[in-house]
Amino acid sequence: MSILPTEIQPPPGRRVDLSNSKLIGIIGAILHFFIPVIGVVLLAIAIYQLSRKLNRPSIWRNYLYHLVFGIVAYAAIILFIVGAVFSHAASSDPIRVLAGIAGGIIIGLILLLIALILLRRSYNELADVLKVSLFRTTADIYLVGIVLLLVGFITLIILVGAVVILIAMIIVLIAFVLQVVAFAEIPREVTVQQPSIPTST
Repeated sequence: MSILPTEIQPPPGRRVDLSNSKLIGIIGAILHFFIPVIGVVLLAIAIYQLSRKLNRPSIWRNYLYHLVFGIVAYAAIILFIVGAVFSHAASSDPIRVLAGIAGGIIIGLILLLIALILLRRSYNELADVLKVSLFRTTADIYLVGIVLLLVGFITLIILVGAVVILIAMIIVLIAFVLQVVAFAEIPREVTVQQPSIPTST
């Protein structure tokens, strides 16, 4: 009797129902624009469910890291703005206040850029597994929008900075819409391959 593995048969697939995750994702993507906190929570639930059902833990892992960096980014922006306001109360130097606010926003946008790179990894894997290319497009457009926002705030001292910020906000808005469509295009069911198990004789 040989202990070496014989010919490995293609593993049978199992049908996985994604309809619930799809619905949660659509609602979360819509609320992400109108009520961000609730939208983010629902999106996180949808991504977590998809990651488990598709047996792709890296989808959720990258999305979770994205959330952490995103929260830190917004916290940094708020802290810098609050600090600048209190600084203005102690000192009537408006330039110092504006510099503090601008610095906080720039640092926050850099952290958001890292968060969106992680989101891109998560969405790219979703696009590959679910064959929904809009996830990849959504992540790319989000990334372009944040890069332009960062460039806009850095160059805000000149008029072109304000124009770049406006363009960036329009691009981010497009990404919000595409995210809704991407979740809507998720199939209700997919076949997930089981891991191959060598047999021996």
